[in-house]
Amino acid sequence: MLAVIEFGEGGADFVNVLARERRESRNGAANAADPGLRIGASEIVLRGHLPELLARVQAHHPGLRVPLRSGFQAQMEAALQNQEIDLAITWLESRPPPGIQCLRLVRIPLVLLAPKSFKIKSAAALRAEDV
Repeated sequence: MLAVIEFGEGGADFVNVLARERRESRNGAANAADPGLRIGASEIVLRGHLPELLARVQAHHPGLRVPLRSGFQAQMEAALQNQEIDLAITWLESRPPPGIQCLRLVRIPLVLLAPKSFKIKSAAALRAEDV
């Protein structure tokens, strides 16, 4: 599964459901070989958003191990296809390949940040020759 998760209550609920499904798919039997819920994501997500989300999830699933892996969309897709991770949280740069379910949970707008002295005052006024 490839997903971009909105990091609110819905994000924690989403991961809780995945953790429960993963546990149930293993007949509820926890063992030392169980890799837990393996998550791949970008560095920004891993450092800036995932700690809070995982703290809430682990409050409901205290024994859940959550190995993390960083990467971009293509790397996450390959890891999903090779069953190296269970869930990817990434920006969608292109349509994922067949066999990977994609669930968009948030759309993030592209913005222009520039110093006040910059002659262009809006994204609409930006042209390729101005850059």
